[in-house]
Amino acid sequence: MFGGRRVRRGVVCPVPAWLAARVPGLRAGRRREASVPLRSDLPASFRAATRDRRGAGRVGGFPLVRGGDRVTRRTLRVGVLVLWASFFTYLWLSDAATRFIGPRTAWVVPFGAIVLVLTTVAQVFTKPQGDEQSAGGTEVLGMILLVTPMIALSAVPDAGLGSLAASRKTAGGGIAALTSILPPDDPNHEISFADIHWASESEEYAIAAGIAEGLEMRLEGFVSGSQEGAGRFTLTRFYIACCAADAVPYSVTIEPPEGLGEPGGYPEDTWLAVSGQLERSGAEYVLVPDSIEAIEAPKDPFLY
Repeated sequence: MFGGRRVRRGVVCPVPAWLAARVPGLRAGRRREASVPLRSDLPASFRAATRDRRGAGRVGGFPLVRGGDRVTRRTLRVGVLVLWASFFTYLWLSDAATRFIGPRTAWVVPFGAIVLVLTTVAQVFTKPQGDEQSAGGTEVLGMILLVTPMIALSAVPDAGLGSLAASRKTAGGGIAALTSILPPDDPNHEISFADIHWASESEEYAIAAGIAEGLEMRLEGFVSGSQEGAGRFTLTRFYIACCAADAVPYSVTIEPPEGLGEPGGYPEDTWLAVSGQLERSGAEYVLVPDSIEAIEAPKDPFLY
């Protein structure tokens, strides 16, 4: 329309280029089909191109306008919201969050999923004000950094804390240790890895927890290393107070009698169920097994 033409009675007629133009009505008349300019209703990129009557912005006498396939800042924001909302929803529905956080902070996952889904829907259906700005390199880099943690967690879905992590962490430190050092109040409390560890450190704790030589018990954990002595190895579990970042390993030494267990020892990270009696060996309690059984790793490998 800005090229200097208009529609009247179904015939394209030449008109001065500076006159206003508009879309014709249902019926064409002798009057001008334009009463107000359309320039203000056009995208900013088109208006800028039509102002450049000469120069690099025109090809063959026509304005050169970039296509509308640019990535806008709003599109990037929506994309990041969709990814995070999908990730939190997956963690919520699949119970996979137990690999990353403990029961005390598990509420964050459903809360985050609901909030992110609602925010995404609102962002999608909210009409943008004015022309949308194209996303620059800084915005793209920022959005990539926002999704990097999610990509890292999704790229190693089966990665967990095992014997290597146990060898690099020290039992008895961190939040989990502070909450475990108090003797249990429940007389029916099931003796755990942490209880045996602290019983070896403190006789008072052993008495309060009911831990003594000859106590029958069953432990399930993964092999985290062998020690000096034929067939001797350690069984380990990680305790979590808040999230996997504060996980603390607790280990119990297993001393199989001759003829029990694998002759060459168990590979590290092998999950075992060991039943037997506690015995005192020097300064620590050890478990002398009656039976050792290989088991599958539990869905939730942590203790709380």
